[in-house]
Amino acid sequence: MINMKRRGYFEITYEYFEENLNDLYEAFKGIRFIPVKIDHNDLEGGMKFLGTSPEFKEAPEGSSAPMYTIVTNHVGDKTTYGVM
Repeated sequence: MINMKRRGYFEITYEYFEENLNDLYEAFKGIRFIPVKIDHNDLEGGMKFLGTSPEFKEAPEGSSAPMYTIVTNHVGDKTTYGVM
């Protein structure tokens, strides 16, 4: 079952999405992000990915989903992901 109490969103430009699709896939997989809605904003040239991840803090019921930033850490040949 999806825990939508741990909801949040990311804003990603079309340019970043097109140029870094594999990196984005690995980051979403790394934080176990499940997108449930994607909004397109052609005026600003990007997308808003709304979803859930166990990395997100629980949001109070009735509150808006907070925006997160994916943090990438490279140590040797290993990459880990988190959010802030």
